[in-house]
Amino acid sequence: MNFLLTFKIIPGNNVWDAELSYEFTKDEHTLRFWEAARRHWAALAWGMFMNLATVLKGIDGGVVKGLVGLPIFKQTYGYNHNGEYILAAQWISAFNYANLLGAIVRALLSAVAYDRFGPRIMIAVCSVLSIGFIFIQFYSHSPAQLFVGQLVNGCIIAFYPICASESLHYLSTKP
Repeated sequence: MNFLLTFKIIPGNNVWDAELSYEFTKDEHTLRFWEAARRHWAALAWGMFMNLATVLKGIDGGVVKGLVGLPIFKQTYGYNHNGEYILAAQWISAFNYANLLGAIVRALLSAVAYDRFGPRIMIAVCSVLSIGFIFIQFYSHSPAQLFVGQLVNGCIIAFYPICASESLHYLSTKP
């Protein structure tokens, strides 16, 4: 059997860098959890922030679904039928699927924005836009306004899981 061994010759000025890198790696692997958390608190905070966006994406879709049965919701967005406020079936369906429809549109378009601007800018822009679209939902007075607010906010918040899963890879490969 022939074995081919390949050696990479490290130039003289890079030997010191290689030794420092080895010592740094050895030091990192000896840290306990809380020591590493204190030393790298910024990376830990960024990771928690990115994952919080994913959790909030899951919560937002269920908020209006939980409100549909409340009397004040029916009074605001429904109509009076024999002394009782009810919601039209098409609006209940629209409220249930608005977020998902927006998410489909955004999931298809998110790769272009992510590659062009990166995760930090996109999370910041999406957070600001999401706040604005939540105001549309909060101050809506008709079912159509609420639906539009949910639809456009669904477009924005669908970016969070995509950005959260790719941000650490993006930041680790960035020069």
